[in-house]
Amino acid sequence: MITKSTELLPSPFQYESIVDFLQAIVTHFRTAPIGPKTNGEWAMRLGYKSPRSFGMVVKGERLPSEEMIHSLSQYLKLNRRKRDYLLALLKLERKKKKGKLTKEDIKSLKKINPRFSSFKTLNLDEFKPISSWYYIPLRQFFIHPFHEERISEIPKIFNNSLTLSQVKEAINHMLKLGFLSKDELGFIKIEKQGFNTPSDIPSSAIAQHHMEMLDQAKLHVLKDVVEDREFQSLTFRCKKSEMPAAKEFIREFKEEFNKRFANDEGEEVHQLSLQFFRHTKIQDHHEH
Repeated sequence: MITKSTELLPSPFQYESIVDFLQAIVTHFRTAPIGPKTNGEWAMRLGYKSPRSFGMVVKGERLPSEEMIHSLSQYLKLNRRKRDYLLALLKLERKKKKGKLTKEDIKSLKKINPRFSSFKTLNLDEFKPISSWYYIPLRQFFIHPFHEERISEIPKIFNNSLTLSQVKEAINHMLKLGFLSKDELGFIKIEKQGFNTPSDIPSSAIAQHHMEMLDQAKLHVLKDVVEDREFQSLTFRCKKSEMPAAKEFIREFKEEFNKRFANDEGEEVHQLSLQFFRHTKIQDHHEH
């Protein structure tokens, strides 16, 4: 029985990539009390001939087979809707590799998972170079094309919370990576719109990004007038078994909030952050 190991499994509906979901599952079972820990154990359970073959799938070097998705779904006790979503993701990624992805493919995916995000999911290697807190606000700033000759004005626009050298370095980096583009007249603009990072996968880059954003929040709670900010908190008890549902609810809220209030015509760049963590740890009665 693997019931206890699957109680807190990441939901497939949180992911827009087969690889990201598999990485989250593998990470989950590394610390679960029972279940596969190595590529060899996973390969044996899912019908792969060698640990290396399964490892290549987890790294994104090859796509899984439909048989593997069926085996994984059976092992994880996923319901039919979740299994069908993974199969639809696999079909989408195959078409994407062949350059044959259509809007109809996206629509069919949304029928299975209405929360299929409007964001692009970046893998950790893509996110790491832009993980410093000011990269993403700067990127949003360039939704309105801004001329390169006015770059020196940006630190003041950002209330001098970053230096001109940081601005220049970030712009050059994002131009190089394709997150920004510059036309022949010298106007810089956003190239890749909203994105997510993978959920429930440990990452020092993501952790550092959130820590830096929290530092910014501390500054703004002191210096901003109340009309320009909203800080809320809630302290409550929560069942451990409800944690996955609570986290998914927050992610749904972020998506709906973005759809409702994000507007490329907005005058300013804003930041919404949600903090959700556990104050207490249930003590094991056998511990002394």
